[in-house]
Amino acid sequence: MKADMDETSSSPAASTIPQTGFGKIDDLTSSVVAAIDGARTFLFSEQHEDGYWCGELEADTTLESDYILFQLWLHPPRGGVWSPPRPE
Repeated sequence: MKADMDETSSSPAASTIPQTGFGKIDDLTSSVVAAIDGARTFLFSEQHEDGYWCGELEADTTLESDYILFQLWLHPPRGGVWSPPRPE
């Protein structure tokens, strides 16, 4: 044992122990946790006391438009009239 080191000084090995952590990933994790918590808080604040949510319904009509176009392709108009088969 070296004479110049007393009981209060730290050992050289203790100062070289690497700190565990992932830097930017740890920062990202805390941001994600905060965002999830904020979203959860907002959603619960909007929930009706009976357990449901009520809000404006927004839809993209692309799917319906594609279906109509597909039906026109499968069943083209005849004599200027489009009459696709009706589901039974």
